[in-house]
Amino acid sequence: MLSVGTSYAQKENYLNLTVTGKDSLETSIIREVFNKSKFKSYDSLTTYVSKKIITLQKKGFIDLQKKPGEKISDSVLTITIYLNKKYEHLTIYYDQKQLPIATIKQISKVYTDSTFALPFEKITTSLLQINEFYSNSGNPFTSVTLKNIRKRDSEVTALLQIQKSKQRKTNKVIVKNYLKFPRSFLKYYSGLKNGKTFSKDLIVEKSKLLDNLQFVNNIKEPEVLFTKDSTIVYLYLDKVPANVFDGFIGFSNDSESQDFELNGNINVTLLNNLNFGEELFINYKANGGEQQRFKISTKLPYLFKSPVGINAGLTIFRQDSTFVTTDQQLNLTYQATPKSSITLGYERSTSNSLLDTLAPTNIIDYTSNFVKGGVTYQIPRSHNFFPIKLGIQTSISTGNRNSNNTTINQQKGNFILSYTPALNSRNFIYFENQSALILSDSVFTNELYRFGGLTSIRGFEENSINSSLYSVFRTEYRYLLSSNLYIHSILDFAYFEDNTTNLSSNLSTVGFGIAFNTKTGIFKLQFANGKTDETNFKFSNTKVHLSLLARF
Repeated sequence: MLSVGTSYAQKENYLNLTVTGKDSLETSIIREVFNKSKFKSYDSLTTYVSKKIITLQKKGFIDLQKKPGEKISDSVLTITIYLNKKYEHLTIYYDQKQLPIATIKQISKVYTDSTFALPFEKITTSLLQINEFYSNSGNPFTSVTLKNIRKRDSEVTALLQIQKSKQRKTNKVIVKNYLKFPRSFLKYYSGLKNGKTFSKDLIVEKSKLLDNLQFVNNIKEPEVLFTKDSTIVYLYLDKVPANVFDGFIGFSNDSESQDFELNGNINVTLLNNLNFGEELFINYKANGGEQQRFKISTKLPYLFKSPVGINAGLTIFRQDSTFVTTDQQLNLTYQATPKSSITLGYERSTSNSLLDTLAPTNIIDYTSNFVKGGVTYQIPRSHNFFPIKLGIQTSISTGNRNSNNTTINQQKGNFILSYTPALNSRNFIYFENQSALILSDSVFTNELYRFGGLTSIRGFEENSINSSLYSVFRTEYRYLLSSNLYIHSILDFAYFEDNTTNLSSNLSTVGFGIAFNTKTGIFKLQFANGKTDETNFKFSNTKVHLSLLARF
């Protein structure tokens, strides 16, 4: 029974609503639905009652009865509602030619080739899911309704009626705000192409991929304009600064002389300054002694509006007064998917000894030529500190080395894997493996790999370890103290071999670090202490690394 009374508050008349049912059980069910008690007008009250009765019917009380209102006074009305029997589900007949059973399985656990059952409370949302299926299949104006609703004993049945609209295809994609956005990224990076079957969900998903480009952001979700003969998608993009300065400084004591040493690394990346998506990378690295490296490379994506880009680079490495090596590379890159790319390239290296040619040494002049193939795969995510969830980069090179009129065949392999899973919103695990090897009948000292330092195994001097084979495992447990600050542990391991000296060893590092976001950029401070098989941990061997990553 519903009763309505009048109360006064702040000189306004309110209608109070009290809800009762046929018995205490029905009353408790009704009061869960009728959860509002005061109304400013009789019309608002009756509208509210009508809506709540529909809500009860959607819960399965399709046989409920509402007695005509009984007027007790000018301000009091009594209405009696009998819920009667509750039906648990609706059996719906459908046509598989119109609706695939795969879609039925997503909305119902009880189904056959011609029927499926839905709880009454899920009928509305399930019909919306079916409508969404057609919308994402290019039929956004499809009508989905239930017809011929009937009761048979304890069962309620209905017929699913579907009136498909004309299939739509995306005829045009228009970029708003960032008018000079390089459109090749729409076609090959995000997959937003003209002529594709229209799907709003897919368009939203693909537009979000553009946020991973670093030089552009979505201002808001895409919008769609439907006309009689065309479907036009509007993207709202904003160009953002994407140039990066990444530098670090390392402090340590020389392991032999105990003298204070300073080493450092500077990376500058200029990205999309010409609105082409181009990249220019410059690196300078010094280990505090007489070892220096200079590297410059450039990437030009989607040449001639194709999925193929070009990557060229030059690296010059000098080891005090012993040798200098120049590496040149030219690669073609094919963007297979937004997350993966395939690379095919050519590398040429020239190394010259700076020593007295009469001195016995394994540093020999040589020239090498290699053909390289590689694959890159990356899963990005939206996170201030950890923008890459998974990254894989691998390459294999085959070629030859020529020295003193002698040519030998060689092969090289490189592999990098990084993974940063989230345990929860504050706790993360970081794992990285870097591995490389040279396969050759003979290896010169000046063609060995050089690793060690902040970007490989921490706790050792930059590029201080020579190897023909190495594998570095970097691990961290990261805890976010706030959205702009986290601390982490350092636990690194490495194994390497040097065929020129028949040396092999295991390395290990322990330490900790802190990183925080400032107005300038992300600042990191790390303390790491490393040891070999032949040495123990010594506090005096601790390396201190300072780094800053800033965008401009």
